Amino acid sequence: MVASAANLECGLKAANGGEFEIGVLDINLHGVQSYPITEVLEGRGIPFVFVSGYTGAGVDARFTNVPKLQKPFTAKALGEVPLRVPLSA
Repeated sequence: MVASAANLECGLKAANGGEFEIGVLDINLHGVQSYPITEVLEGRGIPFVFVSGYTGAGVDARFTNVPKLQKPFTAKALGEVPLRVPLSA
């Protein structure tokens, strides 16, 4: 399943009820950080990766161990991300 969510509310709904194997999360969803979605994914044991147009310096310190991709990225780069459930600190 592929789900796209343009805002936090839709992202939380997808994270809670979707059937997928990995989450690819933009850190910034129209000015709101997607961090609450990570809590749902962690609770469900679903690995995730952050994507962002920002540098790594803009990521909350709790998520230093979460894989990150800089936008734009390629399908190859996404496929090379280590898939594990990156529990936040």
